[in-house]
Amino acid sequence: MRAIQRPMEDHWLAGSEVWPLSCSRRGRCSDFHRRKSDCCQEANDSCRCHWLHCEPEADMTADMAFECVLVSRDPNVVSTVNRVLHNLAIHTRHCLTPSRALQELGGGSTDLLVIDCDERDSALELLNEITRRTGKQTVVAVSSSDRCIPHTHFVLRKPMDFQSSVQSFGRVYSCMLRDYRRHARYAVLIPVIARDDRDRLLPVTITNIGDGGIGLRTEEEIAVGDVLLFCLPLPGARRAICVEARILWTRDYGMSGCEFVRISPIDLDILHDWLKLKCQIKKPLVAM
Repeated sequence: MRAIQRPMEDHWLAGSEVWPLSCSRRGRCSDFHRRKSDCCQEANDSCRCHWLHCEPEADMTADMAFECVLVSRDPNVVSTVNRVLHNLAIHTRHCLTPSRALQELGGGSTDLLVIDCDERDSALELLNEITRRTGKQTVVAVSSSDRCIPHTHFVLRKPMDFQSSVQSFGRVYSCMLRDYRRHARYAVLIPVIARDDRDRLLPVTITNIGDGGIGLRTEEEIAVGDVLLFCLPLPGARRAICVEARILWTRDYGMSGCEFVRISPIDLDILHDWLKLKCQIKKPLVAM
């Protein structure tokens, strides 16, 4: 991603469970809303000052774009891919050799790799090396054969033409955008009062927020599997949201990662709206 510090890559995402008020698990759901009300009432005074203590965030801007490394010696492939990715507002760096591509990928800012696999040995060597190092990029292979190509997410067939490539890379772009939003983390510094499943009140500081969970810091003793309930004021949102989160990992220096367990549908909408405002990717030049 160009012109932005990449989001933290703590891969502790897990599926959130959203229970409406009328769900069949009425007993547990009612208990959740009772504890949610109690927690928000007890934390009310603390929540009022959260807005004053939020750390300024490095928001994404409209100038930020996905970055691509293209590896090919085929003039038609280079020309077609460059045109298509330009229309998708994806910045492309062209490399003639796998060794040069590895140097580019070493910078850590590449989101997409497009590799011409007709030079079979060098292409497979590059794909194996990328998988061994990080494996975080979306990988598109271009090939004139129908063989299976390992370590790739999409395969495009030669000869390439502009119209079919627009459709193919449109699907690639949609997957990249969805994946980026799912894994992005946004740094904050929000103190909250959390209630655990033993009814203890714990002061914690939320350090980052993502689609599937949060990172936090606390001096209190917590363990993997503990469930915390707290009200979270998102900077700029119309109101605080109440969430229940489970501890997935902890560190000796007080940092922990959590997955969202339960969020009401209304609060989930507020969270998603807030995340969308933070995730501002440069828009394609053509309609998607």
